[in-house]
Amino acid sequence: MKKAIFLMVLMICNVCFSQDYNNDFKAEYRVYNNTDLPNTMLATLYCHNNSTIYFENYNTRSFNKSGKDDGNTTIVASENVFEPYTKIDYKKRKIYLFDDINGNIFYVEDALNSLKWELTQETREIAGYSCTKATALFRGRKWIAWFAPKVAVPYGPWKLQGLPGLIMEAQDESNTYAIKLLKLDFTKSDIFNKEFSALYKSKNSKPIRYKEFVNLYEEYLLNTRAIIDNDNKGAGRVDIPIRSGKELKYEWEQ
Repeated sequence: MKKAIFLMVLMICNVCFSQDYNNDFKAEYRVYNNTDLPNTMLATLYCHNNSTIYFENYNTRSFNKSGKDDGNTTIVASENVFEPYTKIDYKKRKIYLFDDINGNIFYVEDALNSLKWELTQETREIAGYSCTKATALFRGRKWIAWFAPKVAVPYGPWKLQGLPGLIMEAQDESNTYAIKLLKLDFTKSDIFNKEFSALYKSKNSKPIRYKEFVNLYEEYLLNTRAIIDNDNKGAGRVDIPIRSGKELKYEWEQ
């Protein structure tokens, strides 16, 4: 019985992807990064004509040793800070994004993965919407998401998507990363009036594949580690983790 229900949910999700979604809205989130240097920031998800653009506003970052939003924070803003944009084109099933390696901005193309969500019967209210809990593995982390069936679009913040309703809240199982909805407005944003590739002046005008970018980034980290180790002869090795972000393992490595 449970298997039949799960298969039915998968069919619903597949129908969602085959439809056109012309809803215009803007969802504002707060991002929690409970890393070695805990911080929070604001982020926005824009939606228009089967596409979403997710933007993390680094100028709103606040740092807190406790990793909690308790008011005891220091806000750090900079006019020149790199702020990542991520666009998902649901018709082309492609992800386009900007990312940074040591001050060099790259325009990157990633694949839109079909996440294998497991839906539960748990529900709770978020921002006035009844939400259902779901879990999925994505690139080495288990994610817990709460989606709102009444906002019937398969979208979500960052690269999280594919549920039969907008993802209102998500966090990985270790609670290292969390994204929580603050406000939802059904209005169109002028961010779609400009070509996505023109949002940043990048090293490359045509997007490079995500696998190539990951290899470049990890090569840079390894070279940086070697330089630091060489400068600290006799003082012990300085460990720079190669992977500690949202993505820990990639599908091409399996």
